[in-house]
Amino acid sequence: MKLGDWIALLCLIISLIILWKFRQILMLIFTAVVLAIALNSFVRWIQQFGMRRGKAVLVALSSVLLFGALFVSLVMPPFLAQFQELIKLVPVGFEQFIDWIEQLMKKPPAWLPRQEQIELPDLSDLTQQIGLLAQNLLGNFFAFFSNSLTTLLQLLLVIVLTLMLLANPTNYRRTIVRLFPSFYRQRADNILCQCEIALLSWMGGIVINSLFVATLSGIGLWILGIRFVLAHALMAGVFNFIP
Repeated sequence: MKLGDWIALLCLIISLIILWKFRQILMLIFTAVVLAIALNSFVRWIQQFGMRRGKAVLVALSSVLLFGALFVSLVMPPFLAQFQELIKLVPVGFEQFIDWIEQLMKKPPAWLPRQEQIELPDLSDLTQQIGLLAQNLLGNFFAFFSNSLTTLLQLLLVIVLTLMLLANPTNYRRTIVRLFPSFYRQRADNILCQCEIALLSWMGGIVINSLFVATLSGIGLWILGIRFVLAHALMAGVFNFIP
């Protein structure tokens, strides 16, 4: 290999390392681009009815929010009712567990060791175990809080980037094309067009696949006699979008 080839290989390796270091941010940007492309196709379809782009964007966003609100209204109430029922059953189950323990202590089976054979831990050991348990719980709480905050910030970043790209996608596209050399800009623009078509085709396939998953899941759950068929079917279809 010549010196130029070695330099090109070294630059490629460095570029891959940099991309790997920023992979999370790149994934968020890619997610925003995919969402913007999907919404932009919807906006273009609305514009065919003679509506301006600004109003078409508002209609598209309102439709997405309406669909989200409808999804939440159909899915959340059954699960909230189940959660409330679970909260009511927890004390009953705890009382039954206590009764079972008392009966077990009154009439212990042969395999259960006697009380005098059970070695109780010392107070110092018990205190140490409680301290370790409290420390683990506190650490898990802070980790959960940190992860939740990070997820929320990432979601806000994706939403902001999606709205920015959706507001004026042409300018952002021209800016990206201008980053390439002048002799390669036409080809870069064609590549972006092909990428957009491929992404739209992929999303169309995902939508069809999700519809099949939701329908078949609903039919199967209905045959099995499972409660809340519609909620489970909608969740199966929506979660099918997640890779």
